[in-house]
Amino acid sequence: MEKYNVARNYAESLYSVVEDKKTGLIFLKKMVNLVNDFEDFRLMLLHPHIKEEIKIEMIKRVFKIEIKKSHENFLKLIINHHRVEYIEDIYNEFLQIYNHFFKVQPVEIFVASEIKDKLLQSLKTVLSKKLNRKIVFKVIIDKNLIGGIKIKVGDKIYDGSIKNRLESFKNKIFQEAI
Repeated sequence: MEKYNVARNYAESLYSVVEDKKTGLIFLKKMVNLVNDFEDFRLMLLHPHIKEEIKIEMIKRVFKIEIKKSHENFLKLIINHHRVEYIEDIYNEFLQIYNHFFKVQPVEIFVASEIKDKLLQSLKTVLSKKLNRKIVFKVIIDKNLIGGIKIKVGDKIYDGSIKNRLESFKNKIFQEAI
């Protein structure tokens, strides 16, 4: 719970100071990727004896651009308060705030094989109208589904997969046998 509160507080703080919310989101995602993908980089950021200025300079070099002042101040804040390890949680909280404000609904689509763009577009149109939000899909190939589709919207799952139908059928047979 403490981890959630810390991440939420930092995300809300950053969200309130960045002018361009999309740029803030992209910046955080890049930081998450850096920290997760490069162990030495993460360890350097966490090291207590490396000065803040050096850490910030290293981040600037990695990004190969001038970092916005609000982003730099945010980095200084999480480095000084030893919150670098929370960067992914901060990103996830920032994303939730962003999605809420801009009425974006992430949707996970699980399929056994590639799904046609036309079907995705149809699903997007239907869900967008039903939820009154902009839909952003994440398509996940799951060979265990056999066929059909499973859709996850928030904490709700709509399962139209063949695997689910077979399991339901199997359970029905076992119930009748008992």
